[in-house]
Amino acid sequence: IEECAELIDAIQKRRRNRVDDGKVLEEGVDVELCLEQLKLILNNPIVWQTMRNVKLNRLEALLERK
Repeated sequence: IEECAELIDAIQKRRRNRVDDGKVLEEGVDVELCLEQLKLILNNPIVWQTMRNVKLNRLEALLERK
């Protein structure tokens, strides 16, 4: 939760030009590492990947409409 909050804070500051892209990237990597840990904890990679694919397909469909 803390890492997600730090990423949100960095994104908001970036939008106001108060931090550079490097800070957003750093916080994004921290969140990504937490997600990798979550995948290991939940130990269900097939369901994770299936859900990811469904959401990616939905996003692709939305982008194609624009």
